[in-house]
This record gives sequence, structure tokens and C-alpha cells, in this order.
Amino acid sequence: MTCNRSATEFYYVEKYSLISYRYGLVSVSEALNFFLFVSRKGGPVAGPPFFVAPQSTNIIVVNDSLTQRLIGFIESIGIAVRIGPVAEDSFMPGLTVRDGGIVYDPDRLAYPGDLLHEAGHIAVTDPAIRPTLEQVSSDPAEEMAAIAWSYAALRAIDIDPAIVFHDDGYRGGGSSIAENFGNGQYFGVPMLEWFGMAANAQLAASTGAARFPQMRRWLR
Repeated sequence: MTCNRSATEFYYVEKYSLISYRYGLVSVSEALNFFLFVSRKGGPVAGPPFFVAPQSTNIIVVNDSLTQRLIGFIESIGIAVRIGPVAEDSFMPGLTVRDGGIVYDPDRLAYPGDLLHEAGHIAVTDPAIRPTLEQVSSDPAEEMAAIAWSYAALRAIDIDPAIVFHDDGYRGGGSSIAENFGNGQYFGVPMLEWFGMAANAQLAASTGAARFPQMRRWLR
């Protein structure tokens, strides 16, 4: 069989496969799926973090009712959200993590869905360090878990996946991630399973636990 994959693709597949073996959780095929999802529109060229802050200067007007709906959910699971000053050079416009919670500037928040993505990072953080968290981890496995968490959260809230997986993030691959998750082609779920937060189809069938995208619990 002829193989037409580039050296760059093999590099990322190998890299994510090594991550898979390191954690003993994520399959090689899942690592490959993750690479293909985020690389469909250009691909990662410098490794993690896989979420890339919006580069557009056309900041959209924040839908206050949507924002409050997202905040209500985030706070209901135990993550604090408050309005406050955010540095101009914050990774995501108008949004940062402080003391294990989210601080945002409503006048500069580019995408309300970024609140949910950042909450996902906080949620999958080691609970021993979560209360003092000031910067989310760039660990690839935690990034995949945060993305899977975000999808489960948006399903629980019942909002359009495009609100979270917009194409100004995820290296332009947000819509591809949303499409594939919508088709049941997940990544990151084994990490959530390891954290005791979710169950894949096999575990759900054997234990009677709720199957992802339903969550067993929202915080690690």
C-alpha cells in the first residue's frame, strides 16, 4: 500500500503516540484522529498549545444572555467566574485564569465560548493545584481532555457547538472538531475516564455509568 503522508504528519502522529503510551490511555488511532482534526485547515506547526487564540481584529459583540448562561453553568459546577481587569496580552482576548477561577473583561471578550474552553482546562486540572491556578497547562493530554470536556459541557447546556469550536481558535479547525465530535469521533475521553469524570461506551456498558458526552462528574 502506498503511503502519501508527509514527514510532518508522521512527526505529529509519532509525538501524540508517545504521549498516548506515556499516559497509557489514548490509542494511536485517537492521536491520529486528533492530529487530522486540528490539521485539516493548515495544521499545527509548533506543537501545543493546540488551542490558538483568535487572531482576528474583528471582535464580535458579546451576547450577554449567552455569556450569562455559560457563566451560570460554570459557576454551578464549582468554578468561580468574575469580571475584572485582564492584561492586554492575555492568551485569549479579555479572558484569563486567576486563583483557579476565570476573570473576564466583558468589553474585550471576543467569543463567549472561550469561557467554556477555559473552564474545561480548570476542570481537568489536578485538584491539588486548582485553587491557586494562574495559567492552564499546555500538556497535550490535558488539552485533549479540556476539548472533550468542552463538548460535553456545551451538550449539557444545549448550545451550538460553533459557539465553542469557532474557527478563530484551534488553528482554524474548530468546525472540524465539532463535526467529528458530533459524529461520535471523540478524542480526550480516555483522559476524562482516567480522571473519573466520564465513561466511554465499553465502560458505560459494563458499569451502567452514563456514557460520554454525559459526564460522571464535572471536576477532576
